[in-house]
Amino acid sequence: MFNGIIFNKGLITNISKRSKGINIFVKSDLKLNNKDIGVSVACDGVCLTLITIKKKNYGILSF
Repeated sequence: MFNGIIFNKGLITNISKRSKGINIFVKSDLKLNNKDIGVSVACDGVCLTLITIKKKNYGILSF
C-alpha cells in the first residue's frame, strides 16, 4: 500500500509501446542497483515494476 511519502522526483526521458503495455523510462537520483530490479516503484500513486537500470535512467513496466 502506498503510504504517501515521496522519496524522490524524476523526469520522464522516454516512453515506448509494447504489444501489451508500455515502458516508461525515468531519470532520477534514486540510489537503486541491479538487485532492485523487480521491486515496486510508486509513480504518481500507481505501483509499477522496475525492469532496467542504466546510468540513473530507470525503466518501469506499465500494463
